Amino acid sequence: MDNDRALLEEILKQETDLQFPSFSNIDALDLGTILTQEAIKNKHSVVIDISRYGQQIYFFANTGSSPDNEEWVKRKKNVTNRFRHSSLLMRLKLTESFNQNGVNLDSSYALSGGCFPVNVKGIGQIGTVCVSGLPDTEDHKLVV
Repeated sequence: MDNDRALLEEILKQETDLQFPSFSNIDALDLGTILTQEAIKNKHSVVIDISRYGQQIYFFANTGSSPDNEEWVKRKKNVTNRFRHSSLLMRLKLTESFNQNGVNLDSSYALSGGCFPVNVKGIGQIGTVCVSGLPDTEDHKLVV
């Protein structure tokens, strides 16, 4: 439990620290390229998705990934877009108290790490960066 609390605090700090001064489609391409190169170098069988204002700007499916990874991306994005926090943070916050807190999430949501909000300073969340294919904490680490 203490480990989860420490991880939760670390993720909140990441969300505060990892904000962009602005975020254009070109920035999405640059970020996607960095993530793709990392995935290829480490032979991660992942799907990478970057969206801005609801539009998919960048997509890459590495060798070994599957259409199922694309579905996980959609479901993780739904969590991040609904709660305005990373999907890993929401997994940590909601898993234990899921039935007690009154939140109803259907199968279009996945409480699994790997999706992170794209926040612009002074504006807030304008998009998401999402990875699926590794264990969820590793998906989160790749994004961060």
